[in-house]
Amino acid sequence: QGLMEQYERFLKQVAGLAQGRGIIVLDERGAGQDENLLASAQSHLYGNQRLLFERLVEVPLLVPSDWYHGVQAADTICRAIGSVYRYRLLNDARFRKHDSRLDRLIDGLARNIGNWKTVFIR
Repeated sequence: QGLMEQYERFLKQVAGLAQGRGIIVLDERGAGQDENLLASAQSHLYGNQRLLFERLVEVPLLVPSDWYHGVQAADTICRAIGSVYRYRLLNDARFRKHDSRLDRLIDGLARNIGNWKTVFIR
């Protein structure tokens, strides 16, 4: 739900698209997890009185990442960012090497992408 809200905000503000619309594509996980995710996303998208979604076109599409190179690449990038998150916020020393290798790149991105500023910039 948070991803949907952030993406809606991105489409309205950051992208500066007058009539821009968007869709979220996610990697499949498993039947039970996917059903729960879709049910939650659908109720949030269509039943949320607090937030009106104007730009998000549909609930996230779930696709097998081994069929789509873009989704596989996003998976890899998110795994790397998650490793830095584990080190910086959870002090998990196993991921120190990821932080030292990716720190400049991620800090540069964080300065330009929404609420990452509070999460990643030291």
